Amino acid sequence: MLRATPGVAGIAFSRQVPLTLSADRPPVTLIARPVDARFVLLDKADRLPAGTIPIWLSEPAARLYNWKVGATVTLPLAGRYAVAGIWRDYARQQGAIVMRETDYSKATGDRTRTEAAITLQPGADPVRVEQALTARTPRGLARFVSIARPATLRRYALELFDRSFAVTYLLEGVAVLVGLAGVAATMSAQTIARTREFGMLRHIGVSKRQIVAMLASEGALLGLVGGIAGIALGGIMAQVLVHVINPQSFNWTMATRVPWESWPASRGAGDRRRRHRDAGRPPRDRRRCGPHGQGGLVMPYPFTRRFERLSTGLLAAAAVTLTAATPAATDYPTVRPGARFVFPREHGAHPAFRTEWWYVTGRLETREKRDLGFQITFFRTTPKTDPANPSKFAPKQILFAHAALSDPSVGHLLHGERAARAGFGLAQARIGDTDVSLRDWRIRRLADGRFVATVKTPEFGAGVDADAAPAAAARGQGRV
Repeated sequence: MLRATPGVAGIAFSRQVPLTLSADRPPVTLIARPVDARFVLLDKADRLPAGTIPIWLSEPAARLYNWKVGATVTLPLAGRYAVAGIWRDYARQQGAIVMRETDYSKATGDRTRTEAAITLQPGADPVRVEQALTARTPRGLARFVSIARPATLRRYALELFDRSFAVTYLLEGVAVLVGLAGVAATMSAQTIARTREFGMLRHIGVSKRQIVAMLASEGALLGLVGGIAGIALGGIMAQVLVHVINPQSFNWTMATRVPWESWPASRGAGDRRRRHRDAGRPPRDRRRCGPHGQGGLVMPYPFTRRFERLSTGLLAAAAVTLTAATPAATDYPTVRPGARFVFPREHGAHPAFRTEWWYVTGRLETREKRDLGFQITFFRTTPKTDPANPSKFAPKQILFAHAALSDPSVGHLLHGERAARAGFGLAQARIGDTDVSLRDWRIRRLADGRFVATVKTPEFGAGVDADAAPAAAARGQGRV
């Protein structure tokens, strides 16, 4: 229905979901979208292994997980995947993965889309097309629809950067003033120290004008040398920033580009504006028009400003964002007095309830007579999501785990943690009896009633085999 809107040349729908690749790292963003020849890549594979599904990594994702083009990678999705290319992304420093929307739907069964990039026909009026799109949007989604043009997004991004770097600009101004004051003080001191030299020059016939010209030439030469040295050192520092600091801090790089072509273009634009002013006509810079004139929600600009590549990366995300409706709230049952406990069923998970946990804690004495304290806890929580959501990525159950070991001889608490959504073989909490696992961490109850827990952290590992407390075992069937 939206594609049939007058003035619309094409619509490309997409969806973004978080994807956990490692429990100790933030999730990457999985982007399901059409992929065509307009997708600009830093590097691409000549060929992929047979039977693999192509994916495209953002530069931060490739750096964080050390994946190369052509490599076969493992994702918590059905199928085998290979890296077909790497692209620049300045919006998501934790990494992003692009997958064809058809491959995404086959792997997850999720056919919902939350964003759309709309391209207009030549000569179409952006305002009328926007109104028509809003009118054609289903009533249930109309209030969640947000339409933005690339120029608006670019202006907003530049305003954010201007505010973020306002202090930097102030420091630049202070540095320039300090530098000018330093140069002026140095030149003044040199001039005073050379008073006898100037007297000798005057004695042999040099005029005052010639002495002033000599000082001006020396100042200009000093400024030229300083400018060249500053540009060279600035270029070196820029390369260090781009290729060392940025990858370490943000996991992305930028291409070095000197906008030589913008200088004559700016001069030509100024000449055209003067001619328009002299002719009594308003200035019009055709360089700011798209390939088809002023029409279109998506208009390419010849960016040559400081944040060209960053703003371009932000604008390429989408022209239209469709925010999905708020999912139905989950109703949690209430535990009321008189509810019966049935064991061993109560040792297991209760997914309908919001939060529950299993833990083992105690005090140990080593063979060397050292006292140790330990604690291992597994948590399960049910977030407020729509139970009817068919996506396998919907976080219907989330599990956390924490382990700690206190050893006075170490001097500080040793600890570790895990977190993951249930499913994909990463985490599960069994119903009916205690069996909770998070990757290589696990706590379970054996048939003889013993509880066994195992955890592994970079600082320590622990295996606990504990009997149930006699008082708890004696309760058996009971009530709250």
